[in-house]
Amino acid sequence: MAARSVWAQRHMRIDLGMRVAIQRELAADGPLPLDEVCTRVIGPRDPIGAIASLACEGFVQFDLYSSFGPHTVVRSGP
Repeated sequence: MAARSVWAQRHMRIDLGMRVAIQRELAADGPLPLDEVCTRVIGPRDPIGAIASLACEGFVQFDLYSSFGPHTVVRSGP
């Protein structure tokens, strides 16, 4: 179920500024809980959808061993 929630965001278009901000935060202080990344990255769109879309592209990774939610750990991709 968690993977399906992420995959549903795969077609979301992500503003370049938000993409860079998410990757910068994870490179500087990652891995971080999803809610922490959302607090640090402010944009015109929902950061959760943008982060999920980046995961579908392989730029970030989630630890989806449990449900997808605020405490899901996000890390930079390979």
